[in-house]
Amino acid sequence: MVDRSKGGGETTLDDLPALVARLGADLVELIDSKLNLLAVQLKDDATAYARGSLAYVMGALVGAIGFALCNVAVALVVSKTLASTSLDAPTRYAMGFAVLGAVYLAAGFVLAKRAERRLAGLHPSTTSAIRRS
Repeated sequence: MVDRSKGGGETTLDDLPALVARLGADLVELIDSKLNLLAVQLKDDATAYARGSLAYVMGALVGAIGFALCNVAVALVVSKTLASTSLDAPTRYAMGFAVLGAVYLAAGFVLAKRAERRLAGLHPSTTSAIRRS
């Protein structure tokens, strides 16, 4: 073998296995540090998404409470319009809620029929899923 270590910092061929071993160790260390960084980033992202989701849930809860209060108000307004009838107060209130419930029932039926038509028009297949990806 030719010894090249005497002239300008070159290594001998005998040092090649040591260099390959060092390269392997450095590569393992790099991959390990990248995986640790990925784990930290995923944990931070999951925390951020959880906080954001909690904000959405709280907003939806407040919105649902507001929606319920508006529904009560509308039902009371409907019962107030029935004040000129000979019905007693509890019956007028019940009629107000029944009218509002019937409106929501009709709206729900219409939305369900629309969704049914939309789903009936879908014909999922594996080839269309493959084409989209």
